[in-house]
Amino acid sequence: HSDAQVHSDAQEQQDHLQQTLMRTSRGFGELFEYAPFPVEEWTSQWDGDSDDEEEERSVLGEGTFAMTYRIRALQGMEIDGVSPGQLFAVKTITKTRRKS
Repeated sequence: HSDAQVHSDAQEQQDHLQQTLMRTSRGFGELFEYAPFPVEEWTSQWDGDSDDEEEERSVLGEGTFAMTYRIRALQGMEIDGVSPGQLFAVKTITKTRRKS
């Protein structure tokens, strides 16, 4: 597969997942969980601490307004094309209110 085809396939899967999640009545936490890196990998390759919590060991990146986490699909997912245990990256955006 070419890079363009791989990107297209990934975008198609992302779009499908997003559309399906928008239609479900189940909460995000019922469908996914943090997928922390093993402690040894976290400390040696990601410069983390061995006593970091699972949420922190799942961080792929962070910026001024968002954090990206490594997550895993849970058993019982009813979304086509998503297997339990499949890994995803999810970006959470910090929402702030501007004072008037």
